[in-house]
Order: sequence, then structure tokens, then C-alpha cells
Amino acid sequence: MMAEQRKGVSSELITFGVFCAIQIGIMGVFTSLEPRFLSVDNLVDLLNLIAPMALVGLGLTFVAVTGYADMSFHFVSCFGGMTMSYMIALGLPPLPAILIGCAAGGVFGAINGLTVGKFKLPDMVVTLGLGAIAFGMAYLYSDGMQIYKNFGDSGIKQLYKARIAGVPLPVVVAAIAYGIGFVVLNRSTLGRRFYAIGSNATAARFSGVRVERYVVAAFVICGLVACLTNIIRMSSLAKGDLKAGLAWLMPAYSAVFVGVSVFKKPTVVGTFLGALLIGTVQKGFLLLGKPTYVMELVMGVLLIVSIVVSRIDFKEIIRKRRLRAELAGGGGVS
Repeated sequence: MMAEQRKGVSSELITFGVFCAIQIGIMGVFTSLEPRFLSVDNLVDLLNLIAPMALVGLGLTFVAVTGYADMSFHFVSCFGGMTMSYMIALGLPPLPAILIGCAAGGVFGAINGLTVGKFKLPDMVVTLGLGAIAFGMAYLYSDGMQIYKNFGDSGIKQLYKARIAGVPLPVVVAAIAYGIGFVVLNRSTLGRRFYAIGSNATAARFSGVRVERYVVAAFVICGLVACLTNIIRMSSLAKGDLKAGLAWLMPAYSAVFVGVSVFKKPTVVGTFLGALLIGTVQKGFLLLGKPTYVMELVMGVLLIVSIVVSRIDFKEIIRKRRLRAELAGGGGVS
């Protein structure tokens, strides 16, 4: 058993080493093309760029752990963000407005979880449909127009600019969320149950796990975090923008699947590594003045490559190579 464990660790270490080499290589290329890439100011900007991407990817990780897909979270984030903006326009203080906006995402997450977990409807189709409903409802607040009212006076725009011990608040929020997510998924019974459902929902149910509740919880977390991410985004824009959250779909899935390619399953650490890689590429292209479609193209390539890599069984490759080496060294099997 110890030998098998060592083989498993070697497999993960090899993949992690390859990822680190790619990350360092990408940073080296951008630094050679633009020396400002490793400046302190640029690295702080890089953290600000990675934080929301990592945050929305974290919420999606919980859904992926249970074995489902959510195609609605970016639409839901638009609804939550516009809900918050409308509350600000009505004169509500920032904190209650933010809580209401996040709660709106939690409601749609609960509906997603119920339809998928309890009623067994296909996840991609149902979440896409519910996402379209959420996006349509977001139009009702302002007929699709941007909301500016009270943004300047409420103090909501300071959410993005604030710093704690010199660290931007969005980075602090993302770090806290990742700390909680890591403890829940890797150091608690709840996390083991989430993974058990993703591995075999039927076996988990016979083991006493209330599968439907955990599926609902995963989708609620995804909706809440997506809305919080978009609210942070809107605070940086100093306005309620209906389409501000639409850009999160590809980066979030890319971050999750890059992480899966490293650890062979959705993990909190893996999603962060994926967000780091994607954010580095995006920031590099921004410094070089490349158009947006180039970044979209690269993210698409990263997503496809990470899915392909996640299918490779490095444990089996290592096992076969060791077996061949043992046979070659021993002169065959008698």
C-alpha cells in the first residue's frame, strides 16, 4: 500500500512540476517582452485581476466536486449585481444592498440545486435555462440601462479601492474565501461528503449522505460567490452594469479544469493555480497591448488543453514504466 501511495504522490508531483514550469516559463516570456511585468505595481494589479476570477472559480469548484455543471452562474451574477445596484439607487446602505444582491444569487442557486439534485433534470440544460431567466429578470430593474444613482454617495465604490494592511480588499476577500473553502473541502466531514457524491452519488446515498441537500448547497455557494464577485466588479466600475458578469463563464471553467489537469479532480488549490495561470496570461497580453480576442483565444486553448491533460492517467503511465524497468532489470519473469 505504501508503494501505491508513493506512486500516487509521484504522479501529482510530476503534474504539479510541469504546471510550475509552465507558469514560470510564461512569466519569463512576458518579462522578456515587457520588463514592467515583474514590477511591484504590476504584480499588485495582477493580484487584483486574479482575485475575482479565482473567487468565481471557487464557487464553481463546489458544483464540480459534486459531479455537476453550472451554466448559469454568470447570468445569475448579473441578476445579483443589478439587484444590489437597484437597492443602492433606492438609498439602501452598501452592506444591506450587498447582502440582498448575494441572497438573490443564493435563491437561484437553490432552484438550480433542487431541479438538478431532487428532480434529476439534466444539469447543463436546466442551469442554462434558469440562467437565461435570471438574466432576463436583471433587465427589469432599469430596462437594461446602467444604474448610476447613489453610487457616488453611498461609498460602494470604495469596496474595490479599499486596502487592508496594504493589500487590496478584493484580494483579502478572495484569500478568506479560499481559506474557508479549503477547510470545508479538505479538512471536514462536509468536504468528504461533497467528494463522495461526485465520486458515486448512489453509494453516498446508501452511506447515509443526504445527497440532494449537498447538491443544493453546492449550487447555492456557486450562486452566492458569483454574485459577490460581480458586486466587487461593479464597485470598481462605480455603476450597475447589466452585462458586467457575463465575462466570468470562460475564466471560471478554465481555472477549474486547469486545476483538474493538475490534481485529477476539482480542488480549491487547483482552481487557484488555474486562476493564477489565466490571470498571468491576461495581464501579460494587457501589458503588451493585445486585443481582447487574443486573450479569449488563449483561454479557449488553455481550457481544451487542460481537459485533455486531465484525461491522461499519469499513475498508469508511471506504473507501466516501472514495470518495464523491473522486467528489463530482472531479465523477465520466471
